[in-house]
Amino acid sequence: MGVSAKIAWLAGLLALTATATADPVQTDITGADGQKMMGDPVAGEKVFKQCQTCHTNQPGKNKVGPTLYGVIGRTAGTVEGYNYSKANKEAGIVWTEDEMFVYLENPKAKIPGTKMSFAGLKKPEDRANVITYLQEDYKKQNAAAPATP
Repeated sequence: MGVSAKIAWLAGLLALTATATADPVQTDITGADGQKMMGDPVAGEKVFKQCQTCHTNQPGKNKVGPTLYGVIGRTAGTVEGYNYSKANKEAGIVWTEDEMFVYLENPKAKIPGTKMSFAGLKKPEDRANVITYLQEDYKKQNAAAPATP
């Protein structure tokens, strides 16, 4: 095998290992068994593709729905520049991982009157994974952000 073939093989192997899996992350979500759930950020990124029709995970970039950048820990209905429904503005919910987990199963049941038309994610692992992805992506973006003086 020539040098360029070896380099190509190694590059392919590195690409495979970099994208194939991620270590599971323990969430603050309590599962049906009473135990904390694990989330897979790689699987969550795939689930997030469903969300990207209406949402971004970029700071300050709203679409049909508000940005989900930093959503965990934020009070519902408070993203600047987004026109929320009265129901969302008055919900009084702080988005913990548990609150988001329940909301994503059936948004209209959690906040009657919400503008969110998405029917929800029925599989608990999909909800845990997408929440984990949003959390891990937020951490990654903040780690990459330049420090402010």
